[in-house]
Amino acid sequence: MTCPQTDGPGNPGSLPSQDASIGLGQDGDRQASVEDFSKGPASHLETAVDVLRREKVERVLVLDYSDGAAAVRLHGEGFDVVCVDCGSRAVGLARAVLRAPGLEMVISNPAAFAAQARSASFDAVFADVRDGSGAPAAYLSADFWEDIRRLLRSGGLILAKVTDELPAVGSWGPFQSALASAGFTAMVVSERYACGARLLATSRAR
Repeated sequence: MTCPQTDGPGNPGSLPSQDASIGLGQDGDRQASVEDFSKGPASHLETAVDVLRREKVERVLVLDYSDGAAAVRLHGEGFDVVCVDCGSRAVGLARAVLRAPGLEMVISNPAAFAAQARSASFDAVFADVRDGSGAPAAYLSADFWEDIRRLLRSGGLILAKVTDELPAVGSWGPFQSALASAGFTAMVVSERYACGARLLATSRAR
């Protein structure tokens, strides 16, 4: 896995950016799918939608831990979405989306869901990683990402919303290592968006 180095000496506490020209995989098609990744639209979700469309993704697993905005947005863009959330707002969100065709809300710990989900049942995963204290500890576990790799179809990808707090709390290195140990390759990290987050993309080895 090609991973960016941790914090540079002149920019402590920030996630590094990496040249998006490395692409998401070895073949030209997947590389083209993230061209200009670091120069994307103002919203990380707009970039996520663009990448998922270029990759011809249909079914997305959203691992949320906030307000369900990613799940609602991706569903609104026409993707078949399963959102797994165990945050404080999850029950209310689940009630709100019960009647939305193509949007399923699961109240569960992400690790428990991933361990039981059917193999090769998703084209992509969108994860809200945020910081080490706000996101489930499973996100720093290689075993968790092994389960995620199993439920992704061949060539499936992960898009993750990450924030500058990850290196600040010492979680950036373990997060990268967990992804690498599970066989995810060619990590790309965007420039910072207006919301203060970056978007990380990495693909499942074929």
